[in-house]
Amino acid sequence: MKRIERISMARVLSDLVKSDFVLDQREIDLFFRYVELFNIHLNDLKDAKCLSFAEAVNYLRSSLLDRRMLFDVFRQITDIDKHCNSREALLLLALDFSLIENENYKGYMISMMDSPIQDEQIVFLESEYDKMINAEIENNYLYIEKMTRLMGFEMIYIPKITETYSMLDTSFLERIIHFINPDLTNEQIQHTSEVIMKLKTKSFFNDLIYKKFKMIMNQDLPPCLLLKVGNSSVNGKSYSDFLLIEMYGSASNAITDMYQKYVSFNHSDYTFVKNIHYTSSAILYSGIFKQIIDLYTSKDSIKSRIVIDTNKCRIRLEDIQKSIESIPRAAKALYVFVLMESITGGVNFNAPENKTQLRLFNQRVNRQKQKYAAIYRLFNGNIEHTPDIEDPVIRNPLLSKINRCILALAHDLTNVEEYQIHRKENGCYSIDIDKGYVFCSEKTIIPWMQSNKWRNIFSI
Repeated sequence: MKRIERISMARVLSDLVKSDFVLDQREIDLFFRYVELFNIHLNDLKDAKCLSFAEAVNYLRSSLLDRRMLFDVFRQITDIDKHCNSREALLLLALDFSLIENENYKGYMISMMDSPIQDEQIVFLESEYDKMINAEIENNYLYIEKMTRLMGFEMIYIPKITETYSMLDTSFLERIIHFINPDLTNEQIQHTSEVIMKLKTKSFFNDLIYKKFKMIMNQDLPPCLLLKVGNSSVNGKSYSDFLLIEMYGSASNAITDMYQKYVSFNHSDYTFVKNIHYTSSAILYSGIFKQIIDLYTSKDSIKSRIVIDTNKCRIRLEDIQKSIESIPRAAKALYVFVLMESITGGVNFNAPENKTQLRLFNQRVNRQKQKYAAIYRLFNGNIEHTPDIEDPVIRNPLLSKINRCILALAHDLTNVEEYQIHRKENGCYSIDIDKGYVFCSEKTIIPWMQSNKWRNIFSI
């Protein structure tokens, strides 16, 4: 056994012994038998205090040790006193999902000093909308909610939270926003109200979990369940330990497995069942609910609408009263072109080697050139002198000018990188901003794709 594995074993065993707040002689005796069995040294015990429970579990998860054997060892130390309470059961649940392989899901641990996730909450996360798993959750939500409540947990599913906000009278929600942040203008209050009532899991993950709290380092996250399983003291600092479960199959089955495992571990005689009540005249203001309201009402965190105004040859960021200026019309047209192509996944300028694929690629390139030329013309460009954006010598300087111009707005604009053009690993250029934030100016400001003019260009 490697030294880091011995240190990790010591940390996990120690946390399991202490998790019920009782130092039982049988647990202490078994702990030192395992110390001898796994040849854990005194320095290993000392260094175990420098690891969180989550880090220790992840080290063991990535090791070549027999994971089933490890779990059986951990299970034995919780059962030796003939009683496993809810805190021990949660740690065992985390160990089970992390160490025992399952083709339908994969579990691993996260450790954080600061987090919006409260105790006894199970949060559904995803970085991109998964139609199949969301449909399954919607169809089985009452069952999923019942299983989580029977564990003593609350299911946090953003579409259901959005439903509770939609129950509110619009003027009441706007008064709440004004109450939280009196500095916002009436237009910003109205826009913030719309953002909160239309909040999606993707935006919640991206804005709160990934960017604000940096809980998860991977921005491309499959559908997951996240729950807090305990706390760790590391060198005098307190950390929260979370179990993250990536789901590759049914969410209902994952919740069922979680419930069955938790109940089999937990020897407590009772569980506190959460009863959460929402009304049309009150909302919760704690935990995740508080974080959502605070995040989107903060003047320092305004997520602005993009307004394409070809009549004045400009692109405005409406909610911070700024424009994407000091770049040529060719760059403005390129920005709008990439924004439009991002609706269907982005634009790729790299020609494939396969002849069949090359023929389809050339057809797509011709359509893209027509589309860009039409946008360039709307920005008062001479269509006969439309720049060839397929040529990197022309395209790349335009991209650099666009991104530098947007980056200059970072002081006023939250998540400025969402507004920039990025080249993905698959070679596609795209803009990450949710397309619900894109509008155009005609007689009034309207959603972009409600404009016949822009729909016609999009259909080229």
